[in-house]
Amino acid sequence: MAWRKNQSVRDDLQNDNWTRGILRRLDTVDEIAEFITLASKVQSVQLNNSQGHIKWRWTANGVYSAKSAYKAQLFGAYYTFDAQAIWSARVEGKHRFFAWTTTQCSMEEWWNSSLERCDRNMKKKVASLMIYTACNIWRERNRRIFEAKSAMPMRVVTMIKDEARLCYQACGGEELFPFP
Repeated sequence: MAWRKNQSVRDDLQNDNWTRGILRRLDTVDEIAEFITLASKVQSVQLNNSQGHIKWRWTANGVYSAKSAYKAQLFGAYYTFDAQAIWSARVEGKHRFFAWTTTQCSMEEWWNSSLERCDRNMKKKVASLMIYTACNIWRERNRRIFEAKSAMPMRVVTMIKDEARLCYQACGGEELFPFP
C-alpha cells in the first residue's frame, strides 16, 4: 500500500478505490467472505469535512512517544512474582524449596529436561507417564476448585496408573506399569 501513501480516506472510498490491490490477494473462500462483509460495512460509512486525527491509546494525552510504545510492547509480557511469600510460609523447608522451584521453570523446560535423560526406548514411556501425571493433577485441581471434592495423593497416583492401564488394554503396546 506504500504506493498509495498520499491518498486520503475520502479519495479511497470514492468509487471503491480502496479495494484496488486487495482483491488479487484474496486466496480463500473465508478471505473473500470477510472482504464482502467489510465492503458492505465500508459502503455505509458517512464522512464529514473535519480533519482526521489519530489518538495513541497508550498515553493519557493521546500523543505517541517511543517510551509509551516500548511500555505498550511489554505490557503483560512479564509479571512480578512475590517470592517472599514462599520463603515466609509456615511450611517445612523442603516444601518451600519445592514451591520456589516450580516457579523457576516452564512446562517446556520440565518436559525437555525430563526426556533428554531418557534413551530412545524409554522416551515414549516417560512422556506418557508425564502426560498422564500432569493431566490427572490438573483434573484433581479442577475437582477441588469446581466440585469441592478432593482425593488423597495416593488416590491420584492410582488414577494415573488406572488410566495408563486402560490405555494399554485398549491400544496394546508395552505396559507402562508392570508392577501392581
